[in-house]
Amino acid sequence: MKKTKKITKAAHKLIETYGQVMFELHGETINRERTLDNIEKAMDAIEAVFEAVVRKIDED
Repeated sequence: MKKTKKITKAAHKLIETYGQVMFELHGETINRERTLDNIEKAMDAIEAVFEAVVRKIDED
């Protein structure tokens, strides 16, 4: 249950960060530094989700 909660939290962060990046990319003004930071956060979130899924699969 605890691992599922971590996976869910990481997935929610991924969705939130993805939304921010898409908003910035399609918005009228683009703050390059903030967009790059959000892309980096999204990549970290993707990595965390995959790591959590792999650990969960290994446990089962």
